[in-house]
Amino acid sequence: MEQAVLYLRCSTAEQSSSTGNGHSHETQLHHLELFCAGKYEIVGIYREVASGATPLDLRPMLGLALAEAQRSGATLLVQKVDRLSRDTELVCRMLNQGVRFQVAECPDAGHFEIQLRSIFAEEERRKIRKRTKHGITAAKARGVKFGSPHLDR
Repeated sequence: MEQAVLYLRCSTAEQSSSTGNGHSHETQLHHLELFCAGKYEIVGIYREVASGATPLDLRPMLGLALAEAQRSGATLLVQKVDRLSRDTELVCRMLNQGVRFQVAECPDAGHFEIQLRSIFAEEERRKIRKRTKHGITAAKARGVKFGSPHLDR
Protein backbone atom coordinates (compact mmCIF):
# COMPACT_ATOMS: atom_id res chain seq x y z
CA MET A 1 0.00 0.00 0.00
CA GLU A 2 1.29 3.46 -0.90
CA GLN A 3 1.82 6.08 1.77
CA ALA A 4 0.20 9.52 1.81
CA VAL A 5 0.78 12.75 3.66
CA LEU A 6 -2.44 14.76 3.89
CA TYR A 7 -2.37 18.54 3.65
CA LEU A 8 -5.45 20.50 4.75
CA ARG A 9 -5.64 24.27 4.19
CA CYS A 10 -8.26 26.82 5.15
CA SER A 11 -8.04 30.54 4.55
CA THR A 12 -9.38 31.62 7.95
CA ALA A 13 -9.76 30.18 11.44
CA GLU A 14 -13.52 30.58 11.06
CA GLN A 15 -13.49 28.58 7.82
CA SER A 16 -11.36 25.86 9.42
CA SER A 17 -14.01 25.05 12.02
CA SER A 18 -17.19 25.71 10.01
CA THR A 19 -18.63 22.48 8.66
CA GLY A 20 -21.12 24.15 6.33
CA ASN A 21 -18.63 25.60 3.86
CA GLY A 22 -17.13 22.43 2.42
CA HIS A 23 -13.59 23.62 3.13
CA SER A 24 -13.24 23.01 6.87
CA HIS A 25 -10.30 20.94 8.02
CA GLU A 26 -12.68 18.22 9.19
CA THR A 27 -14.55 18.12 5.86
CA GLN A 28 -11.29 17.91 3.93
CA LEU A 29 -10.00 15.20 6.28
CA HIS A 30 -13.20 13.19 5.90
CA HIS A 31 -13.01 13.29 2.09
CA LEU A 32 -9.32 12.43 2.06
CA GLU A 33 -9.75 9.52 4.46
CA LEU A 34 -12.49 8.13 2.22
CA PHE A 35 -10.23 8.57 -0.79
CA CYS A 36 -7.34 6.81 0.97
CA ALA A 37 -9.37 3.80 2.15
CA GLY A 38 -7.70 0.68 0.77
CA LYS A 39 -5.28 2.67 -1.42
CA TYR A 40 -3.08 4.72 0.90
CA GLU A 41 -1.68 4.44 4.38
CA ILE A 42 -1.83 7.90 5.96
CA VAL A 43 1.58 8.70 7.50
CA GLY A 44 1.03 12.36 8.30
CA ILE A 45 -1.69 15.00 8.51
CA TYR A 46 -0.83 18.68 8.33
CA ARG A 47 -3.40 21.42 8.92
CA GLU A 48 -2.84 25.05 8.11
CA VAL A 49 -4.78 28.30 8.24
CA ALA A 50 -3.34 30.51 5.50
CA SER A 51 -4.44 32.28 2.36
CA GLY A 52 -3.99 30.27 -0.80
CA ALA A 53 -1.88 33.16 -2.05
CA THR A 54 0.60 32.96 0.84
CA PRO A 55 4.11 32.07 -0.38
CA LEU A 56 5.58 28.70 0.51
CA ASP A 57 8.16 30.19 2.90
CA LEU A 58 5.30 31.61 5.04
CA ARG A 59 3.41 28.31 5.19
CA PRO A 60 5.24 26.18 7.74
CA MET A 61 2.76 23.29 7.69
CA LEU A 62 3.01 22.93 3.92
CA GLY A 63 6.79 22.94 4.26
CA LEU A 64 6.59 20.21 6.91
CA ALA A 65 4.13 18.19 4.82
CA LEU A 66 6.44 18.38 1.79
CA ALA A 67 9.44 17.38 3.91
CA GLU A 68 7.54 14.44 5.43
CA ALA A 69 6.38 13.27 1.99
CA GLN A 70 9.92 13.48 0.65
CA ARG A 71 11.46 11.78 3.70
CA SER A 72 8.99 8.88 3.68
CA GLY A 73 8.60 8.60 -0.10
CA ALA A 74 4.89 9.34 0.32
CA THR A 75 2.53 11.20 -1.96
CA LEU A 76 1.30 14.60 -0.80
CA LEU A 77 -2.48 14.41 -1.01
CA VAL A 78 -4.90 17.35 -1.10
CA GLN A 79 -8.66 17.41 -1.60
CA LYS A 80 -8.63 20.07 -4.33
CA VAL A 81 -5.91 22.05 -6.11
CA ASP A 82 -7.07 25.26 -4.42
CA ARG A 83 -6.47 23.67 -1.02
CA LEU A 84 -2.80 23.32 -1.99
CA SER A 85 -2.51 26.85 -3.36
CA ARG A 86 -4.26 29.57 -5.34
CA ASP A 87 -0.90 30.53 -6.83
CA THR A 88 -0.31 28.98 -10.25
CA GLU A 89 3.42 29.67 -10.12
CA LEU A 90 3.80 27.75 -6.84
CA VAL A 91 1.82 24.76 -8.13
CA CYS A 92 3.80 24.69 -11.40
CA ARG A 93 7.10 25.01 -9.52
CA MET A 94 6.16 22.03 -7.36
CA LEU A 95 5.21 19.99 -10.44
CA ASN A 96 8.45 20.93 -12.21
CA GLN A 97 10.53 20.04 -9.14
CA GLY A 98 9.06 16.56 -9.11
CA VAL A 99 6.98 16.89 -5.95
CA ARG A 100 4.67 13.89 -5.90
CA PHE A 101 1.20 15.05 -5.09
CA GLN A 102 -2.27 13.94 -5.96
CA VAL A 103 -5.59 15.72 -5.93
CA ALA A 104 -8.45 13.58 -4.59
CA GLU A 105 -11.05 15.56 -6.55
CA CYS A 106 -9.37 14.58 -9.83
CA PRO A 107 -7.25 11.50 -9.13
CA ASP A 108 -6.36 10.83 -12.77
CA ALA A 109 -5.29 14.39 -13.54
CA GLY A 110 -1.89 14.87 -15.12
CA HIS A 111 0.32 17.93 -14.96
CA PHE A 112 -1.64 19.74 -17.67
CA GLU A 113 -4.99 19.42 -15.89
CA ILE A 114 -3.50 20.32 -12.51
CA GLN A 115 -1.96 23.44 -14.03
CA LEU A 116 -5.32 24.40 -15.57
CA ARG A 117 -7.07 23.89 -12.25
CA SER A 118 -4.45 26.05 -10.54
CA ILE A 119 -5.12 28.83 -13.07
CA PHE A 120 -8.84 28.68 -12.24
CA ALA A 121 -8.03 28.68 -8.51
CA GLU A 122 -5.86 31.77 -8.95
CA GLU A 123 -8.60 33.52 -10.91
CA GLU A 124 -11.09 32.70 -8.14
CA ARG A 125 -8.65 34.28 -5.67
CA ARG A 126 -8.76 37.49 -7.73
CA LYS A 127 -12.57 37.40 -7.73
CA ILE A 128 -12.69 36.79 -3.95
CA ARG A 129 -10.44 39.83 -3.38
CA LYS A 130 -12.66 41.97 -5.61
CA ARG A 131 -15.85 40.84 -3.81
CA THR A 132 -14.23 41.46 -0.43
CA LYS A 133 -13.11 44.98 -1.38
CA HIS A 134 -16.57 45.74 -2.72
CA GLY A 135 -18.20 44.41 0.47
CA ILE A 136 -15.93 46.48 2.72
CA THR A 137 -16.60 49.61 0.67
CA ALA A 138 -20.37 49.01 0.84
CA ALA A 139 -20.23 48.36 4.60
CA LYS A 140 -18.23 51.55 5.21
CA ALA A 141 -20.80 53.49 3.17
CA ARG A 142 -23.47 52.13 5.54
CA GLY A 143 -21.46 53.39 8.51
CA VAL A 144 -19.93 50.11 9.67
CA LYS A 145 -16.75 50.71 11.68
CA PHE A 146 -13.81 48.36 11.18
CA GLY A 147 -10.99 47.53 13.55
CA SER A 148 -10.76 47.09 17.27
CA PRO A 149 -12.81 49.52 19.34
CA HIS A 150 -10.12 49.23 22.04
CA LEU A 151 -7.57 51.04 19.86
CA ASP A 152 -9.55 54.31 19.98
CA ARG A 153 -8.60 55.00 23.61
